[in-house]
Amino acid sequence: MKKRIIVIGTIFLTLTISSLISCFRVQADSQVVAVVNGQELSRDILADLLIKTYGREGLEQLIRRTLVKQEAERSNVKVTEEEIKKRIDDLVQGEVKQQINKSGMKDEKEFVKELEKAGVTMEQYRGEIIHAFRLTKEQVEAELLAEKIIMKTVKLTDDELREAYEEQYGEKIIASQIVLSSMREAEKIVEQINAGVDFEALAKKESIDRSSASRGGKMLTFASN
Repeated sequence: MKKRIIVIGTIFLTLTISSLISCFRVQADSQVVAVVNGQELSRDILADLLIKTYGREGLEQLIRRTLVKQEAERSNVKVTEEEIKKRIDDLVQGEVKQQINKSGMKDEKEFVKELEKAGVTMEQYRGEIIHAFRLTKEQVEAELLAEKIIMKTVKLTDDELREAYEEQYGEKIIASQIVLSSMREAEKIVEQINAGVDFEALAKKESIDRSSASRGGKMLTFASN
C-alpha cells in the first residue's frame, strides 16, 4: 500500500505543478510566454534559457530529424497520422501497464481508482506520460520514418535471419577449462578437483590460457551445432 501512495503522490505532484504552469500560458505566437504575478516573461528569455540548458541536445535532435526527413523524401518513405497516433498510444499504454505492475495492482481499473483518489484522471496521467517521455508528433514521426527507411534499405535473407536468431536465442553450450602444458600437470589438477578444491580458483591460478583463466576457466559460449 505504501508503494501505491508513493506512485500516486508523484503523479499528483507532477500534475499539480503542470496545472499551475498552464495557468500562465498564452498564445503560442505571442512574444510573451507567461505572466507571473504581473511580470511578463518573453519568448526571448525562454529561448535563451532553453538554449543554455538544452542547446546541444536540442541541436543534435534537430539535426537527426532533418537528416531522417531528407532521406525519407529521397526514398519516398512516408508515415500517416494514424501510424503516429497508434505508436504514441502503444507507448503510453505500455508505460501504464508497467506502472500498474510496479505498484502491485491487479488491473487498470484498480489503477484508475487510485488515480481518482488523488484527484487525477487517466487522461491527465496519459498526458503526463506523453510529456515526460517527450512523445511529440515530430519525434514519433522521425522514429517511424527511420524504421521504415531501415526496413526498405536493409535486406536480409532467410538464412541470415535464421543465423541471427540462433546466435541470439538458439541452444548454447557453456563450458569451462583448465589448460595445462603436460599430462602430468593435468593429472595433478584432476586429483585436486576430486579432493574438493574449487575449479575456478584452480583455473585462475594454474591455467596457461590466461583469457579463460581470468574468468575462472569459463569459455565463451558456442552453438550446440
